[in-house]
Amino acid sequence: MANFSRIVKEINKSSMFDAAKPYISSAISWNQGDLIYFDTADQLLKPLTVEANATGAVGIADFAIISGRAVSPIQGTAVDAAQAIAEVPGPLFNVVARMKLTTGDTFTAGCLVYAAGTDPQMISSSGTKAIGIFNGPAVTSVPSGTEGEALLGHRYPADTLVIG
Repeated sequence: MANFSRIVKEINKSSMFDAAKPYISSAISWNQGDLIYFDTADQLLKPLTVEANATGAVGIADFAIISGRAVSPIQGTAVDAAQAIAEVPGPLFNVVARMKLTTGDTFTAGCLVYAAGTDPQMISSSGTKAIGIFNGPAVTSVPSGTEGEALLGHRYPADTLVIG
């Protein structure tokens, strides 16, 4: 699990879910730095692994969750399955995050970015549901393992990219 924050800059950071506990179940796990969407059918926050789910994009996780419980900030400390699910803050938007870039894509400063659909920490320069704006220098034919910065917004509830 990634145990570091991908957030590099906050621009009026916000969250739709100040208290996310009601929207997390014991079946939910995500890494710190994953893009998160709100599943309206289940009324749960989940990692964004399918680009079509970006209609419910609500931001980026600033903490890890395993089986519905927050991971300890002390590395090597296991999540205690016996403990109750604690209150946690919701995913953040209006933040610049250093994300993995899709291999082979081309990004230009200010271009729209989309959830890659396979890795919830990856963005693409093509798609149907924009989740943010590329915030770095142009990168052509992205080599494998490249990362870049993007200003992330949200699409939920109106299925329109909102930043600010």
